[in-house]
Amino acid sequence: MDAKRCTRCGETKPVSEFFRRSDRPIGVQAECKACRLVRFKRDVKRKVAEGRCACGRRRLPGRSRCKECAAAQRRTDATRRSERRRLGLCHSCGKPAGGYWACEECSAKNAARAHGARIADRERLFQEQNGTCPICLQPLEGFVRKKHAVVDHCHQSQQVRGLLHSKCNLLVSDFDLATAERLVAYLKRYAPAQGGAAASDVLVT
Repeated sequence: MDAKRCTRCGETKPVSEFFRRSDRPIGVQAECKACRLVRFKRDVKRKVAEGRCACGRRRLPGRSRCKECAAAQRRTDATRRSERRRLGLCHSCGKPAGGYWACEECSAKNAARAHGARIADRERLFQEQNGTCPICLQPLEGFVRKKHAVVDHCHQSQQVRGLLHSKCNLLVSDFDLATAERLVAYLKRYAPAQGGAAASDVLVT
């Protein structure tokens, strides 16, 4: 059977225009896809107005889904992102990412959303830093693409400070100014030029 009449709109359509249903005589639903989607959207709007999830359960406060559906969506999203990273694709849009987690477009959008750093701002910072990381003084090109360089920012003021390698950004994020000063003093105290003991001279008990 190549065609079937929809019980809702009354039109005769190809079987491919109906969702599958194994317990039906010809293996498809009675309603066509268009009518089924219209009814589904109407039911969802009614449930949302009643404070319920699309599945019928009570929604989480301020959310569009219930606890179970939200957890299922998180698992689905995590699986999709993991598979895309395995294939070398952008974990957000699925486009080729050149070995990175995100493509250039999504990386720029993420930076703009998180820190307000637009592509023009990233280009300016890259030029001001002469294409090098101000922490390790190594070039940003070759280690990460300049549009994918990590945007470092102050966690208190949210001010963008510059472009860093990811490892340097993690190092900076672990220390505040007072801790950094104590770290410098500690390293100077035990520097070889200051007569610090070598590791082989330390007696371990």
